[in-house]
Amino acid sequence: TGAPQNGRVQFDNGAATIILQDGQSITIRNLPSGAKVTVTEADVDGQTYDTTYTVNNGEAQTGKETGNLEIVNTGSVNVAFTNTYVPTGDFSFIKTDKGGLGDDGTRLSGAVFAIYQLTCADPSHTHENSLIEIANAETGAIDTDYAYADCWKLVKVMTSDTDGQVIFENLPIDASEYRLVELTAPGGYTLPEGQWRIAYDPTDKAFEPINGGSAVGKPIAIGTSDEEYYIMNYKPGELPFSGNTGIKMFLII
Repeated sequence: TGAPQNGRVQFDNGAATIILQDGQSITIRNLPSGAKVTVTEADVDGQTYDTTYTVNNGEAQTGKETGNLEIVNTGSVNVAFTNTYVPTGDFSFIKTDKGGLGDDGTRLSGAVFAIYQLTCADPSHTHENSLIEIANAETGAIDTDYAYADCWKLVKVMTSDTDGQVIFENLPIDASEYRLVELTAPGGYTLPEGQWRIAYDPTDKAFEPINGGSAVGKPIAIGTSDEEYYIMNYKPGELPFSGNTGIKMFLII
């Protein structure tokens, strides 16, 4: 099932695109012996899956591209892709100056943020008080010498737009924790002295700062106003005395 209506697959410069629905398959016959083929599953916008594939009923491999497979004259090459749906959600906030989202606040563009997923499987590790060490503020790459470098996976890097908005879309909700890191502050502003812990709340059905323990180090607290999160930046000389002051402000709001 899944074959084109005319029974022919059209190759253009050695490549063909085939669309299959769940459970469908296609067989392409009469490929020359010795030919090398690669089968790749394309991403679909708005859909998030964990993808594995098998070749000739072998061991499942993680990924969407098989690499070169050689056609031999003694049989066929069978490739099967399996997609497992991963429910996702978005986390967004507004970047502002010290005025926040109040009447005297200004929304700031050009702030660069990265979000990292905790993937650690070692129960002896604790990450609540360990700042992720960044090797490259442009790409968000983690320093390979960081003791817990293998425990975190860089998910996305985003920059605040002209409205100060930052949106991290399609984050898998089954991850135990994410870490939000400001990589670059807007021009003329200082970086926070810490990072933020983010997790999905199944009751609220939303990503939120971890209640009572979102700060790692001494970052400015994540504020809320009219159900919107915002993160402030300060200019040199405007900084509050410590991150604890910022956290206290957040709790009072």
